[in-house]
Amino acid sequence: MGLSGGIRCCVRIRGGHAYACVTVIARERFPASTALSGNWTLPRVVGGSAAELGSRTDWTWVVSLRNTYDLRVAAVEVRVAYQLDRAAVSARDARWLAELPSAPPGQRDVALRRLRADAAVADDRRRLHLIGMGLAALGLADEAVPVFIRASELDPSTTVDAVNAAVALVHIGDVERARLWLAPVAQGNGELSEVAREFIAEIDLAQELVQSGGTQVTDLLDSITEGGNQGNEALTTLRQLVLRHPDNEYYRHTLMFGLMASSHHAEALTQAEMLASRPDPTHERHFNVAQTFWFCGDRVRAHEHFALAHELAETDEERQDVVSMLEYLREQDEQADED
Repeated sequence: MGLSGGIRCCVRIRGGHAYACVTVIARERFPASTALSGNWTLPRVVGGSAAELGSRTDWTWVVSLRNTYDLRVAAVEVRVAYQLDRAAVSARDARWLAELPSAPPGQRDVALRRLRADAAVADDRRRLHLIGMGLAALGLADEAVPVFIRASELDPSTTVDAVNAAVALVHIGDVERARLWLAPVAQGNGELSEVAREFIAEIDLAQELVQSGGTQVTDLLDSITEGGNQGNEALTTLRQLVLRHPDNEYYRHTLMFGLMASSHHAEALTQAEMLASRPDPTHERHFNVAQTFWFCGDRVRAHEHFALAHELAETDEERQDVVSMLEYLREQDEQADED
């Protein structure tokens, strides 16, 4: 069976639950005086009322520091990929799947109607695999779950659909059910057994980091902004966390902002460069990196990353946040020039 990483996706885990990658803009729920001023405070945004959040389920922090840095780290990320069974799909279908996420809205709507109609009647494992991958490509993990489960039940020996069901389940927040689908695959010695074991390990690490590290890192950043010996010790601890967990973007973003807050600009820029060079770019990453370049004096690089943050934004709110931040930073520069 020819397998390959198909649709790559990013899932953030918080408190044992997984959430889709959608950012809640904190500025929508805090007055301007809170988000854009204050004496070294850390407004923490977790959840919110149904009216505030609508269908959005992720979280964001805003850090109000000396120059109003807006730290956007929405929790610990688990990067997983739906697995494409190339033996089950034609080369033409594989190309169609690859192009589907970026297809024009009209084509996506047509594809969705076809996929839903086919899902209602399909009873062939290969056909169900293609339908599930199509729904996943359109970001409809909730609809992909039952399709992958039906495909797996028709032929449990393939294991690819069990792994894909787990990926989709993590996307909709059902981590424990995802484990149930991954466990038999991980315990075997098949082609995807190692993938399943790594997937489980990533989930475990993410949950552990969130449950044990989130409050600790928040406290460390608070200490850094307060300065003094306690701030220096907190900065050292953050550096050690990044060294121990080099792939943990949550820690690295927080270190970068801590370095900015304590005027370690050269080191902050080093962290920004490392983040900027990572694969799978995100709105949050470039939004944070842009601010680092700006506050460290490189306006050209800052504009480049603000442009990327705007391009990668998934909502109008995120795009507007980029515009608002740039306007605010320019106003601060103008005021500094006048002074």
